[in-house]
Amino acid sequence: MTCDNNSPLNESTDNKKNEVDRVCGLDIHKSSITACIKGKTLKEQIKIFGTSTSDLEKLKDWLYQNEITYLAMESTGIYWKPIFNILDQDDKIKLMLVNAKQLKFVPGRKSDVKDCQWLCDLLRLGLLKGSFVPPEDIRNLRDPSGAEILMAQKFFLCLSYYKLSGIDVTSVTQNQAQVTYLNQLISPSFSYYLHQRN
Repeated sequence: MTCDNNSPLNESTDNKKNEVDRVCGLDIHKSSITACIKGKTLKEQIKIFGTSTSDLEKLKDWLYQNEITYLAMESTGIYWKPIFNILDQDDKIKLMLVNAKQLKFVPGRKSDVKDCQWLCDLLRLGLLKGSFVPPEDIRNLRDPSGAEILMAQKFFLCLSYYKLSGIDVTSVTQNQAQVTYLNQLISPSFSYYLHQRN
């Protein structure tokens, strides 16, 4: 798959004629992904996926089954990275990361479902401009190193084997960004429990 920071359509005055068939819009959050697929020959479908690696593989399979050709994702934080890494393994789908500011004028009440539907509509009509996403080799340099990955793994082992009362909440929050790169999330309920204990 490739990242495309430009519209999937050629410059044209008649966007309806050039509509892209089979697109997907993703609204990404810490613990859920709302996905909408639609196209000229595809009935609109909306699904919600988790953010674990197995859930991302299910999302990928669903996109492949429906022969999606373009995908736009909206995320305000770092939560798009694991999804991008999973989907960026071949050239079946062209990926576009969209700045949330571009989508602030969603008609009607804001919701995850409406956001991903709006992404699909704008993508089909070629009205989105993607953000720059560096190539994979550059992303690998910027993402956690092997030492940081090992530290995150040790962090999770410590959480599993030691009493919760001895854990410093700040270390949990500081390590959250690192473990997100690894498709591992500290459960919101677990974080809440730690904050209540301290």
